[in-house]
Amino acid sequence: MVEYMLSQPDVSIGSDGYALSFDSALNDGKPHPRSFGTFVRFLKLAREKQLCSLETAVNRITGLTAGRIGLTDRGLLWEGLVADVTVFDWNTVADTATYQEPFQKPIGVHHVLMDGRFAVKNGVQTADRLGKILLKK
Repeated sequence: MVEYMLSQPDVSIGSDGYALSFDSALNDGKPHPRSFGTFVRFLKLAREKQLCSLETAVNRITGLTAGRIGLTDRGLLWEGLVADVTVFDWNTVADTATYQEPFQKPIGVHHVLMDGRFAVKNGVQTADRLGKILLKK
């Protein structure tokens, strides 16, 4: 049933995970692994189970989701919109976080820019904590 739902083109992908450091010393307890791997897990499943194309998978994480929740300033790569960009390798991107060891970096993610600033550069999380609560305008 989960794979069927994930294969539907009008199902957007989101998460209720937290934006946390990969350094467990900076966090309390063991958070759910979704905080470190929701989107890369979907990309991996889309690739391995052929649920949808790369382009459709990316849209379901970005533009489709932003549009569905009414965020008009992000979700697409257009001039004048917020520059939230992830550079990843479609052939290798995958989650590694588990319930036992949640503070595990995904593989295949090279860069993450949030509002045009690096949150991950060359596979390494920066000291900047750029996440913020987004409100519909």
